Amino acid sequence: MLVGVQGEEIGKGTVFQTQDKWFGKNLEESTTCVVDVCELRVDKGLRLPYSSEAIGTTFADAQTKFGIMRIVWDLNKVLALRSD
Repeated sequence: MLVGVQGEEIGKGTVFQTQDKWFGKNLEESTTCVVDVCELRVDKGLRLPYSSEAIGTTFADAQTKFGIMRIVWDLNKVLALRSD
């Protein structure tokens, strides 16, 4: 689950990458990860906290560029959900 600045649920997704570089951004140094969002609970036009030319500036941009909504997100704002 992805959470926002105030702890609100932004959406759900699957962590795609946690190490190395993603379009020049060192994920480990910046304590971020790449997430494939499968369920979004906010407007797709919302600005991404880690935007770039490669990803875009909004959730909609990221979806357009990759065909899926693949974004960079703060590791401290990703909560693991248990599957039943």
